[in-house]
Amino acid sequence: MLISGGHALIVLVRGASEFTIFGESTSGSPGECLDKIARELQISEMKEFLDVHPGAAVEQLASR
Repeated sequence: MLISGGHALIVLVRGASEFTIFGESTSGSPGECLDKIARELQISEMKEFLDVHPGAAVEQLASR
């Protein structure tokens, strides 16, 4: 998987010039998606995540 700024690709790489693109996004970044999830779950209202970036809070919760 290649994630760079606002772009993301899901790619199977077999070599420097041999790869297959399975999916891509140029309009929304993975981080933007995590921020939306955090807003929907109201993570910013949880005391333990008051000073944590929304995407990082989702990652911390997912690792539990």
